[in-house]
Order: sequence, then C-alpha cells, then structure tokens
Amino acid sequence: MAEKHRCSARVNVPGVWGGSPCTREGTAEEPLGTWWCYQHSPQAKAKRRAKWQAKYEADGVAWNKQRDIEEAENAYTVAAVALAEALADKYATLGPLQDELDDFRAAKAALDAQKGGK
Repeated sequence: MAEKHRCSARVNVPGVWGGSPCTREGTAEEPLGTWWCYQHSPQAKAKRRAKWQAKYEADGVAWNKQRDIEEAENAYTVAAVALAEALADKYATLGPLQDELDDFRAAKAALDAQKGGK
C-alpha cells in the first residue's frame, strides 16, 4: 500500500499558539521532498495571488480613471467660475478676457478627452 503524506503547511487555529499542521493529504511533491495539499501548494498560491493581483490592478486603473475625470471636472468648474467672474467684472471688453476664455476651452477639451469625447 502506498504511503500517505500529509501537507507540509501550518495553518492558524484559534487558541493554538504557532498553529497546527494542515490535516489534508499531500497531493503534490516538491523537489525537496515536501508534500502539499491542493490549497497550500506553491503553484496554487501563485495562481490565487496572480488572480488577486489582476483584479487589484484592474480596480486601480478604474479608480485612477475616475479620479482623473473628477479632477478634470473640477478644473472645468474652476475655469468656468473664473470666466464668469471676469465677465461680470469686465463685461464691456473682450481683450482682457481672452486668457480666461482660452483656459476655459482647454479645460473643456481635457474633460471631453477624459470622458471619451462625448
């Protein structure tokens, strides 16, 4: 009869200092003679870590895109308020307002680019 091997991992058990050995049978033998169950094998851990890392990076990309859109919207609002204030102060002439108008158009173009050109 073939010898059964236990998993080499130690698991955390509440109330037991230092944990205890995994109770599952070893299914994968490593080159150094250690046995691992399906949950604690280094390949399984690497696969779970890669899956978690991909999800984490995707969430980070979505979060960064949302933050960039919010920053563009804030810049657009600030430029619109500055333009409105400048128009209220100097309604009669457009010459002094040209810089504010250019800033307003640039902020609007950046916002449109962030939102995908909508």
